[in-house]
Amino acid sequence: MHGIVSLLDAEHEARVLALWEELGREFGLGARRKTPFPHLSYQGALGYADEDLEARLRVIAVEQPAFKVTADGLGVFTGAAPVLYIPVLRTAELAALQRRVWEVGIPMANGADEYFRPESWTPHITLAMHDLDAERLGQAIRHLGTRELRWEIQMDNLAYIDEDVAESSLRWRIRLRERDPDLPLARHS
Repeated sequence: MHGIVSLLDAEHEARVLALWEELGREFGLGARRKTPFPHLSYQGALGYADEDLEARLRVIAVEQPAFKVTADGLGVFTGAAPVLYIPVLRTAELAALQRRVWEVGIPMANGADEYFRPESWTPHITLAMHDLDAERLGQAIRHLGTRELRWEIQMDNLAYIDEDVAESSLRWRIRLRERDPDLPLARHS
């Protein structure tokens, strides 16, 4: 899977890496092995066919000021392959950015993941997936359930992650425009 994402700021990257390490040590969960870059995903696909993807996303980055998101609590995508994550509050600004990324990326995407359609997209930071079963899911939730997981995270980039079969790589990272300190922050939707 390939993804258009925002990488987390250094403080929250370290927090997620520590949680991944802890979940691996305590329950044998290995989210870090698959994608070693803590991030917030906007779109995922089997691949992208157009070499202009980076240039097209640079246009968005020039217009999009850096912004903060709020992550809070624990969430679970249920099913045969559950995913444990930290939910990210979906603001109007975040939803608008995701929609723009979707619209730019979808014509170039091969095998786009439908979970990222703007109308159904759930912003989140993955803690465990792939090797998570019902028993370990319950254990991990009990283990983390009393933790303070309310974070304000600075989003200042768009990035492209290539999850090759063997290992993941960061292909590129584009900085978002610095926010004018006189402009108000976006309100929650």
